[in-house]
Amino acid sequence: MTNGSGGLPIEYRPHFDRHSGEAATPEKASVEVARRIIDDLVRQGYQVGDRFPAEPDMLKVYEVSRETLREGLRLLEVQGLISIRRGPGGGPRVAPVNAAYLARSASLYFHVAGATYREVFEAWLDMEPTLVARVARKDDRDEVENAMKPFLATELAHDPRAVFDSAAAFHSEIGRLSGNRVLVLLLQSINHILTELMMERIDLTQSGSQIEHDHVALARAIANGHARKAETLAREHIIHLWDDFEARAGGRIDDVVDWR
Repeated sequence: MTNGSGGLPIEYRPHFDRHSGEAATPEKASVEVARRIIDDLVRQGYQVGDRFPAEPDMLKVYEVSRETLREGLRLLEVQGLISIRRGPGGGPRVAPVNAAYLARSASLYFHVAGATYREVFEAWLDMEPTLVARVARKDDRDEVENAMKPFLATELAHDPRAVFDSAAAFHSEIGRLSGNRVLVLLLQSINHILTELMMERIDLTQSGSQIEHDHVALARAIANGHARKAETLAREHIIHLWDDFEARAGGRIDDVVDWR
């Protein structure tokens, strides 16, 4: 598969035997130990901020060399799943699941494949309205109404960061209420890529009134359980931002996604 923007072809080549479902080639020891650490993190109920055992204890549990263990931990640190503090009292700790790291990995693949920001906007337009409609149809109306209350009446922010924070909080609530963590992470990564681009190229304070207006209307439709209207408003909101970006940033919309 190729695209008009150039880039490397996209081919799906699974690294497992199609008959057995097992890995076709052995993984590096560091990748395997990283997977085991994550499995233990989930199974043992670690929480954000919890420290992992001391290095000597981890070496005994996982039966690997110090070099392999540290490389495995570095892999997890790069993915944002753990933080490693150096020095006395340091060591690896559990970090929250942060879609910004997924966005970083996705932007690398998008960049090499030649995908453009227009295609990212298209993906957002195809995905998020469906999630909004799901939330508007949610059975627990009290939960939905309480979550939407802070967005039913807002004051226009004059600081670009405040505009971003308000928008991020709104979309975060939509994701939380949807209950679909796969869609949440994918959409948060898409939003991250586009927000970085828009904050760099346009003045969000000039777009802030439209963003706030859209969010108030969306929050009201969601709180009232009007799924079809909410879905339509979500599409219009994305198109507003898309049109605004194209108007202010010229041909940047058709640039290949940067790896950030």
